[in-house]
Amino acid sequence: MRVSHIAAEEPLGLCCVGFAVLPVTMDGSSATHGPDRRKVRVINEQCRDRISCLPDVILNSILALLPSKEAVRTCILSTRWRFLWTSIPNLDLEWNPRDSECKNEGTFIQWIDRVLRIHQGPIHKFRLSWPFQISCRSYVDQWILYLTGAGIKKLDLNLHWKCEAPYQIPYCLFECESLKVVRFHSNHQCTFNPPLKFEGLSSLETLSLIGVLISSDFIQSLESNCGHLRSLFISNCHFPNVIVSLSSKGLQLERLTLNNCLDFILIDIPSLKSFKATTNKLGLTLLSAPNLVDGSLSVVLLDDDKFHEAAVSYSHLFLEILSKLFRVETLCLLRHSILCLAALIFYEDGEVHLPRYRNLKKLEVEMRLKVLSEIEATAFFFKSCPSLEELIVTINHQSYYSEAEEGYDQRLDGMGHTTMFFEESVRSLVHLKKASIRNFTGKKAEMDFMKLLLCNAQSLKELFLILDKRLYQGKEIEQTKKTFLVERAPSEVKVVLISPNMQK
Repeated sequence: MRVSHIAAEEPLGLCCVGFAVLPVTMDGSSATHGPDRRKVRVINEQCRDRISCLPDVILNSILALLPSKEAVRTCILSTRWRFLWTSIPNLDLEWNPRDSECKNEGTFIQWIDRVLRIHQGPIHKFRLSWPFQISCRSYVDQWILYLTGAGIKKLDLNLHWKCEAPYQIPYCLFECESLKVVRFHSNHQCTFNPPLKFEGLSSLETLSLIGVLISSDFIQSLESNCGHLRSLFISNCHFPNVIVSLSSKGLQLERLTLNNCLDFILIDIPSLKSFKATTNKLGLTLLSAPNLVDGSLSVVLLDDDKFHEAAVSYSHLFLEILSKLFRVETLCLLRHSILCLAALIFYEDGEVHLPRYRNLKKLEVEMRLKVLSEIEATAFFFKSCPSLEELIVTINHQSYYSEAEEGYDQRLDGMGHTTMFFEESVRSLVHLKKASIRNFTGKKAEMDFMKLLLCNAQSLKELFLILDKRLYQGKEIEQTKKTFLVERAPSEVKVVLISPNMQK
C-alpha cells in the first residue's frame, strides 16, 4: 500500500490552549508563526491557572465542599492558596488510625491545634469524631472553649471516651449564644449536665443526645434559657432516676424523639407536634399532647422466646399511648406494635375501643402477613381511619413466632381465612388514593393482600410494590414481574413494581 506524504506544516486540525482555538499540524505542533506565536504564548500564560484567578469568596465556597483535611492540603499548591483554607466556615475532623499523617493521637491533637490556631474568621459548623484518652481531656475542653468564641452555630461531637470516669461537657458550652444545633454522640461515658441557671444557648433550636449520661432535670434547665428549642432527640441515653418527667409548659418544643432510653417516662409538653418513640419497655406516658400531628411508635420486644407474654403485658400501655395520638395526621406503627394490638384484641375478646383518627391522612404499619392475629389487628385499626389517603405496609419477614402464641394465633399460607373481615375494613377506607407494600416477594399471602387492596379500595389510584432487596436480585426480579403480570387482579389502579436499586 502506498502512503502519500503530507507536509508537516500543513494544518490538519485544531487544539485548544486555554480558551484559544489554534490550528495544529500533523506532528502536533502549532501552525502559527511570528507575532501569532507570541500572542498564543501570552494567552497560554494567562489561562494556565484560571481557577486561582477566581475571587476568594468563590474559592472558599469550593473549599467548603471538600473534606477539611483535603481543604487544608491545598495550602501547598502555591502562595495564592497558602492561607485560603483558613477562612472556610465549616470544619469536619475525624481521626482515622489508617491515616499515615495522623496515625497516633499525639499527631492528631497537634494537627487540630494547628488548624484552629491558624484559622481566621468565624467557624459556623464543627464536627469532631475521635475515641480519646483521659490524657487528652484538656485539649477537648480547650477546643470547645475556642469554638464558643468563634461564632459556632452547629457543633457535632462524636466522642468515645476511653476511661471509667465520664467526661463532663465543659460549662463554657452553656454560655455560648451563637449555637443553633448541638449533637453529642458517646459510648455512655460523656455527661450532659447543664447547670440549673446559665446564660447561653438562647439561640439553640436542635439538640441531639446519643449514648450520653443526662441529669433527670435537664429539661427544666433548658426551659429557663432555650426559648427557641424546637427539636429534641434522645437515643440510648442513661438517666440517674428510674422515673423521669419531661414536663415543660414554657418550652415551645415541637419535635421529640426517644429511642431506647428509659423504663418509665412521663411526657407533658403541650406544644409537641411530632412524637416518635422506639422502646422495649413501653413505659411511656403522654400526659398532654393536644397539638400532635405526627406520631411514630416502634415497640421492640427483645426476647424471642417470650414475644407472646411481652405483647400481652405491654398491650394496655400501648393502647394508652395510641389513644393520645388521635389528632395526628401521620402515624407509624413499626416493629412489634401491631403484635401488641393483636394481643389486646384477643384477650379483650374484641372489645377494644380505639379513638377515631379523623385527621389521619398517612399511615405506615409493619406486620407479618402470615399471622392471622396481626392481619386482623391491622384491619381492626383501619376501621378507625375514615380519612386515610395514603397507606404504607412494610412486610416483616422475621420469624419470631413461638409455641406460646399457638393459643390465639395461626400461620397462614394465604389470606383465605380473613378475606371477608379484611375486605370490609378496606372498603371503609373510602379516601385511600395511594398504597405501598414494602419488602414485597410475590408469595401467595402477599399476592392475596395486594388483590384485596385492588378490589376493595374504591378510590385507590396508585399501588407501589417495593421488592425486598435482601431476597431479589437480577433475574429473580424479572421473574417476579412476570408472575405479577399473570396473577394480578383486574383493576384500573396504576400498579408499579420498584426494584431495590431504584429506591432512594
